[in-house]
Amino acid sequence: MAAQLSDTLLAKLSRFTAEHFGLSFPENRLPDLERGFLAACREFGFADAEACLPGLVEAPLSPAQEEILASALTVGETYFFREKAVFELLENRILPELIAARRAAGNKWLRLWSAGCSTGEEAYSLAIVVSRLLPDRADWNVSILGTDINARALRKAAAGLYRSWSLRHVPLWQQKQYLPKTAEGLYEVRPDIRAMVSFSCHNLLRDPYPAILTNTNALDVILCCNVLMYFPPETARQVGENFYRCLVDGGWLIVSPVEASPSLFPAFERVKFPAAVLFRRPELASLQPPPTTTPQAGWRAPPPPEVGQAVGRTAPPSPPPALREDSVSPPAGGRPTEVAAQPPADPGPHAMAMLHANRGSLAEALSWCDKAIAADPVDPRHRYLRACILQEQGRDQEAAESLKHSLYLDPDFVPAHLTLGHLLLRQDKRREAQRHFRLAYSLLRNYPQDEPLPDLEGFTAARLRYRLRELGLIGGQEDEA
Repeated sequence: MAAQLSDTLLAKLSRFTAEHFGLSFPENRLPDLERGFLAACREFGFADAEACLPGLVEAPLSPAQEEILASALTVGETYFFREKAVFELLENRILPELIAARRAAGNKWLRLWSAGCSTGEEAYSLAIVVSRLLPDRADWNVSILGTDINARALRKAAAGLYRSWSLRHVPLWQQKQYLPKTAEGLYEVRPDIRAMVSFSCHNLLRDPYPAILTNTNALDVILCCNVLMYFPPETARQVGENFYRCLVDGGWLIVSPVEASPSLFPAFERVKFPAAVLFRRPELASLQPPPTTTPQAGWRAPPPPEVGQAVGRTAPPSPPPALREDSVSPPAGGRPTEVAAQPPADPGPHAMAMLHANRGSLAEALSWCDKAIAADPVDPRHRYLRACILQEQGRDQEAAESLKHSLYLDPDFVPAHLTLGHLLLRQDKRREAQRHFRLAYSLLRNYPQDEPLPDLEGFTAARLRYRLRELGLIGGQEDEA
């Protein structure tokens, strides 16, 4: 393969990575782009980059191609407690105040997201902090989500094994307590800490958020450090607007100091601490979200899931079902699903249920779901949404019954099969789960394979089936198509 790419090819490649991954490669980083792409071409089996690029940019990327490119083009340098001042604020101020308020209200739940987590050190650092603050953790519903576009990095994260370089700022006593050394000389995250965290592939440019099914709704804290610096300003601003909708009122957005530009987060309150500047969604914000730079789609049903992008471990009982190992997550390419910029005067009970669920008002969301069911008892989507909300409340058995009712109304409703399959996996009922995954796999044969599916919010049947096969969720069934 040629050691040097032409300026024309590099410019074309730079546009492609910006459009597909949101990654910006200015002139001083073009050598990084070149090295990464040449490595990806070799893995694709091409001897010439000029021959490799057209096949990538002129047709939809397969999940395998996305994984290879994301791994080659992203930098995964991170370590435990990387932003020391931030973690001190979380442990000494932000989380204790939040936990005290939740205890007083009798709402023992906590939801955190490490966006752009790479190999998982930041997400596990959050779990360690939470474990120290919650001696009664078993009584709490804690969800700690780590996402990245690099699936290979996420597989390392899910394994929870690290070398000493990742622990270079962790005191020895913490290493011994939370990351005991293995016989092979690696450091392994303690099982109960690892069980608090789930990992999933997520593209901040293309994947929908907030959404119940991605676990990116009703969040208390979002950490997104050293990620937005690689995005063009307009893309970073759009991501900031999406983060705003993901947070509950009073929720916190944490970015690195070099990314903390008020122009990127105009709807947030900028809060100065002695050692850091954070952003907070205002308390008691209106149900109407802030104006967006990109027009949002209208009110609609929740996005059904994509199978298998998650690579983390199951952490009982943290909701929702869509982001655990062998699990489902929503389609790429969708728009944020919380609420339209200009909602209609009468959005209807289903849309109101979605709105309240995304705001973390689960009791209200369930009430609106019941109204939707009463108004239209034969629509399987209502029972499906009700099941998602019940799982967020930790009511898995009721959620299973609601999913079964959805399938009674429509035995071919693929999203319900996928979600029920995952719920059964959480209950260690793998054979029953595989039955639902196989049914979904078979039903997807009836759809156009490479066209966005209306019931799956732009996701293709081909990609769903790829994920089912890749993760072995269909019990080794051969692809007959």
